Amino acid sequence: MSIIRPSDTAINSLDYDAGVGHYTNMTKICDLLGVAPFTVDTIPTLANIGELIRYAEDYIDEYTKQSWRPSIVENEFKDFDFDWARMYRFSRDYKYTDYVGFIRLNREDVRKVLRLAAWKGDNWTELAGATCKIKITDFTAITNIVLQLPNSGTSFTLLTHPNDAGSFNNQFGNTTTAQEIVYLINEQAPSNTRDFTGQNGKKSLSGISKFFYASLEEDNSVLISSLLPADDGKNCTVTVSGAGITKEDFVDNENMGRDNDWWIDNQTGSIFFRSSYPYQVKHSLKCTYQTGKQTVPAVITEAATKLVCCELMSSDDNTILLGENSNSGLDIKTKFDTYRADVEKILNMKKRLIYLIDSD
Repeated sequence: MSIIRPSDTAINSLDYDAGVGHYTNMTKICDLLGVAPFTVDTIPTLANIGELIRYAEDYIDEYTKQSWRPSIVENEFKDFDFDWARMYRFSRDYKYTDYVGFIRLNREDVRKVLRLAAWKGDNWTELAGATCKIKITDFTAITNIVLQLPNSGTSFTLLTHPNDAGSFNNQFGNTTTAQEIVYLINEQAPSNTRDFTGQNGKKSLSGISKFFYASLEEDNSVLISSLLPADDGKNCTVTVSGAGITKEDFVDNENMGRDNDWWIDNQTGSIFFRSSYPYQVKHSLKCTYQTGKQTVPAVITEAATKLVCCELMSSDDNTILLGENSNSGLDIKTKFDTYRADVEKILNMKKRLIYLIDSD
């Protein structure tokens, strides 16, 4: 079940450096404060406003234990309880069930299952998503990797460089190179490699992380999942150059639906298995998925906007930005206190509650 309201917030594509977040943007902040738009030359700069928006969004998510923006959960392991009674209808209670077992993901509001791997005793069998795989065999003999969207769409070329944020380092070994490729595709900070590559900050490559997600496998291969809806990602292409790298093309692993291998209740994060499932119980499912509510309520935008305004008011010691005089109405402290009280009221209203019911 999803609720779509006419008042839900509509914001342009995410770009923190341009002052555009998931919950609010620079324009809304300036309108509330009554100040001129921020630019690269103002103090604070437009990029500084983007950082404050990022902080406000994290605060809201942590406070409410919910999220209205997309995030990815990687390699969540689950036990699979195979139920023979349910499978073979041994009990009247299971007469009308159509699954042999199910799992409950840790996060709700699942947008897309990127990967659902079942352990079949000697290998992981992919049950979801459209994926390809690349394998590094000689890190010194790699030229580039090209990922392209369907229908000869946008292509992303991954090049090698010792410490450039838009490339991957291939100077230390096969595993390090594979990890660097993962960081570049996901546009993440290279936390495990930056101490010896010398690269600071996050990697970045023309927004590639909006379309693909990569993970490092146990055999040090790189599994790349498409973020496109359903099975559209099967039409993506991957090309590799160099004698030290091999690839497996994109394939559609998914046979998902109420009458197929498995199906999902996205709101609760429950996955029901019908005809394809693990052969073992403990830690037999490995899940990677995108989560986050699909729409942003207007009150969440209000909370995020007022949080950023409070940060600006608290840091504007000399009232250079906001100004303050006898004709300005409410003084800055009163505005700060009012906005902060509004934020707390909204977030308490939106806080996720968990009820534990004792049957005794």
